[in-house]
Amino acid sequence: MSSKNQYQLELYESFAKFRLVREERSPYPPYHEGDYLEEYFITEFFKNTPEVKKIFIPVCWTAVFNFKVKEGLGPGSPNFILRQELFEELKTLSDDYSYFTV
Repeated sequence: MSSKNQYQLELYESFAKFRLVREERSPYPPYHEGDYLEEYFITEFFKNTPEVKKIFIPVCWTAVFNFKVKEGLGPGSPNFILRQELFEELKTLSDDYSYFTV
């Protein structure tokens, strides 16, 4: 396994807490069934682990930014804390690679 592939797998583990399932009581749009785009892409990407030029950042952005929004978005809220943890994790990315996300 190449060092690039190994790094990709390490990112999969280190970003695990940011691969959330959306907490919606009803799907959007109302007829939606199954995974949303971000969740589907992450699952399929790591199932196949293609050789790509850039490293994939496996984050469910929509779920993270909508995490417990009913509890607020200000400092100290679960949403704010999770976003700050994500931003800190992003700062640890190696400068040796280029990245992409969905």
